[in-house]
Amino acid sequence: MAKPILFSSLTTKHDAEDIIPKWLGCPRKSQIIDGKFVTFKMPIVDQNKDTVPIHQQWLCKMLIQNIKDDNKKLGLVIDLNDTTPYYTIETEYTKKYIRYENIPCHGIDKAIDLFASARSPGIFSQIYLDKLIQKYGDESIKSRRAPPLPTWCSTGLTKSTTNKRPRDDTNSEEDRKRTRHEIYTKSCPKFAVKLANVIPIDSKSTLDRIRSKCQGMCKWDRQSFPGSQPVSMDSNNYRMILQTPYKVSWKADGTRYMMLIEDKNNIYMIDRNNDVFQIKYLWFPEVPDCTNHLENTLLDG
Repeated sequence: MAKPILFSSLTTKHDAEDIIPKWLGCPRKSQIIDGKFVTFKMPIVDQNKDTVPIHQQWLCKMLIQNIKDDNKKLGLVIDLNDTTPYYTIETEYTKKYIRYENIPCHGIDKAIDLFASARSPGIFSQIYLDKLIQKYGDESIKSRRAPPLPTWCSTGLTKSTTNKRPRDDTNSEEDRKRTRHEIYTKSCPKFAVKLANVIPIDSKSTLDRIRSKCQGMCKWDRQSFPGSQPVSMDSNNYRMILQTPYKVSWKADGTRYMMLIEDKNNIYMIDRNNDVFQIKYLWFPEVPDCTNHLENTLLDG
């Protein structure tokens, strides 16, 4: 006599009228785990099977037959979806003496909020959030901005215990006090050269939008200036380059800026203080025809 076997379905909900591509490509089920369990994606409704290519169809009756082919009996279905199945539970399972239980599990967005409520401010590494969403997210959540770095993360640390990369010893005292973990602001942003077509941005909403966009384009998980910083290339720092991946560029004398080209009417420069300046009357044609303007391009130099 075939042994009963327990199952749980782990995939996200789908609409029979508009099945998400991720569902189509997802394997139908796993191998049998420890002789008792199998994970499988939610089957589609039998009457809607014609909307799916035959080689990608997955119905409740196909699941049951698959189990029989493995000389097992389907005894319990544990549905982890936070939604009602599109098929009739009584018809597909109960009348066939298969027990059905639903344990509604919220999406990754709910998990992130729950973690934040238990330990403020939550997950503050943008890299961690991006990886979580990439691996476990679905179409309901595309991205999530990390909260500002908490003060306890950078206080009480000695020079030897920080993960801060070395900075040029020739920098000013003001620069040495500033770490890349901090949000540095100035009351009077000043461009390197006084020019009529350079306008400091003082609108908080515009500043936040531009800074956030630059940080996102650089995959920078902190709230500070995401551009390059000068480092003296001594023997110790040279060895660090061999040990840790770095993104480097050449630094000549002068002031360093990042330039964000959103479109032909919105070109900005961001200095190492994270101050933002709008630059007017610049044109950056897009090759090969040079009739269109570059958009959403970030330069560091």
